[in-house]
Amino acid sequence: MNDFNDERGREFERVVAEQLDGLYRAALRLLGNASDAEDAVQECCARACNGLRKLKSDDAIKPWLFRILRNVCIDRLRWQSRVRLVSTDEADFAAGPDDCRAVNTPEQLCIGAALGRLVDEGMRGLPFEQRAVVIFVLVEGFTYAEAAEALQVPVGTVRSRLSRARAHLRQVISSRDKAVERAGTPRLSRLLG
Repeated sequence: MNDFNDERGREFERVVAEQLDGLYRAALRLLGNASDAEDAVQECCARACNGLRKLKSDDAIKPWLFRILRNVCIDRLRWQSRVRLVSTDEADFAAGPDDCRAVNTPEQLCIGAALGRLVDEGMRGLPFEQRAVVIFVLVEGFTYAEAAEALQVPVGTVRSRLSRARAHLRQVISSRDKAVERAGTPRLSRLLG
């Protein structure tokens, strides 16, 4: 039993170290404030460390951590009773190897900034649970199953929330300047589906 706990503890430390940036990004987008996000990640890690003994041997640690983070963020938002989001400019998203490209002309920089403002506006209009699905699946790269586990909902619910969120974001963007919409990037295409 002790070997299991030591092994699980080492796995926990490794996963937490790997996920700290993702936990922070998710908290930042959910809470909208760097200080609150840092506090939420610290609280998440403390709760996870305290609850490690309750974690079953076959449970995946990553979705479990993000579920704890989600609950911490909900608690903080209830306490604050206001929701604020930070910018979701293209540069804020972690670059993936398939869509790294130079944005070096003034026109590209302007379009990127305009897209970021539109996505930010759209994200503000989403209910918390839809916003969480967008962040977990599209920003953090969770599979639908991992997101479902983290959010404690069926996979079908994750799919429907993501579909509704994408529809909302498409509507916000299409209601704006068509030139900005046509100048979309691979990230925007991934976000809108």
